[in-house]
Amino acid sequence: MKKKANKKSTKVKQRSNSHPLATVSRTQIKPNQLLRISKLTTQINSANSNQFRVVDAIDLTLYAGETFALLGESGCGKSMTALSLMRLLPPTGRITSGQIQFTDIPDLLALPEKDMRRIRGGRMAMIFQ
Repeated sequence: MKKKANKKSTKVKQRSNSHPLATVSRTQIKPNQLLRISKLTTQINSANSNQFRVVDAIDLTLYAGETFALLGESGCGKSMTALSLMRLLPPTGRITSGQIQFTDIPDLLALPEKDMRRIRGGRMAMIFQ
């Protein structure tokens, strides 16, 4: 069952050193909301310049106290979703659209890489099977 958030839209001004997707409208984060992924899309470019959408407009909200498991067949995009969330994509991968809100951070995609390094491991981690 999906829970809907009350939307209060504002614009985020893009800074020169921020991620190119930083100018997006954002939704106010609820106090018990840990993670909100909105329309996250990731693309991988192959050696022969073909483009493959490996994460396709995912929407997901997690709240404090919830347990979440991402299940699917081999090759369906589970790892690419997690790698996109943590901004650890391979060199040919890039997030083409979407927004990731994490606890008190309105847009993880707008953070400089040095700030993401502080978040990974301590506040956000990926566990492989």
